[in-house]
Parts: sequence; C-alpha cells; structure tokens
Amino acid sequence: MEKSVKMFIPFDLRCNGCGRRTCKGDRFQGLKEEAGRDACFGVEIYRFQFQCPSCRAAFSIKSDPGRYDYIVESGATLVPRKRNVAMYHGVPLSIDGIILERVPRAPSIMRWCAPSLSWFKLNTNGSSFGNLGLAGVAGIIRDSAGHVHLAYQVALGIGTSVLAVLTAVWRGLELALTHGLAPWWWRWMPRR
Repeated sequence: MEKSVKMFIPFDLRCNGCGRRTCKGDRFQGLKEEAGRDACFGVEIYRFQFQCPSCRAAFSIKSDPGRYDYIVESGATLVPRKRNVAMYHGVPLSIDGIILERVPRAPSIMRWCAPSLSWFKLNTNGSSFGNLGLAGVAGIIRDSAGHVHLAYQVALGIGTSVLAVLTAVWRGLELALTHGLAPWWWRWMPRR
C-alpha cells in the first residue's frame, strides 16, 4: 500500500535525467511503500519514490536496515561530498594501511564489592550494536557472601543503548521482587 509522505533526502543525489543536484536535507513529497522484510534483522524495508523538481523524472530510494542507512535504487546517482572525497582520496580501504602501531594497554582489573549483610546486589548491563541496532541485556543478583541467586540475559531485538540499560535494570528488579530477594542494591557495569 502506497502512502504520501514528506521527507528530507538523507544524502546528496544527482538526477540521471537532467543532472540536477539535490542536496542532503532538501524536502520532497513522494510515495512510501513496503518493500519486504530484512532477513537478518526482521525489520520492515520501505521504498520511497520521488520526482526530480526540474525534469519530473522518477527516482527511488530504499531503507537498508543492515547498514542503518538508505540506498539509491533507480533514477538518481549518489554524489559523494567534496570534503569526503578530499579527505579519503587515496586512503586504502584495507585495515592494514590504517593501523600503524599497536599501543599496549594494561588490563583494567574490576572486582566485585559485597553489599552489607543480608542485602542483595543487582549488577546489570545493557548494550546495542550501534545506537539503533541489535540490543541485549544481562544481570546477576548475589548476596553479601557473593553467592549467585539469579542471573539473566535477554535479547531485545532492535533498540537503543539507553533502552537496553533501562530494560536491564527493570528486568533485574522485576526478578528480584518476584523471587522475594530484598533488600537489594543496584550497580551498573559500564563497558570499558
């Protein structure tokens, strides 16, 4: 089903019909339609169809959940920005040409701090691959002697890192309350 939408173009384009350049952020009115589902992420893919303001030639772009971006399907050509061309011209696309020297780092030692007697401690962590990407949460509840009472991990699907951290805390508190583990103390384990 097609739906009329107003949208800002996400990148610089050049019309294949007349050669007119459309800059990133220009506002267009066009049609939006479903173009299937991404097999990896299970996210809906959308196709957007627009017309060039000069020659009325049609062009279309499609969402690409795998790269968290859009791709040009037909009727236009992606125009790289001059600063990107100048900045990356001649730069090898291999990682071998980028890494010059490895800097040794000392390992950071983390230790678990026990809560007061008869208290339970909830350690949580949540993260996402990209700030809108596959997300997951985990947590562990231990008593003052360090014995594990509960541990959990949950795959959230697509989400943000803030959502993952908040879900980790919410899920841990929910489990602590349902299993009667109180009083409790919470500590977030940030990534280093």
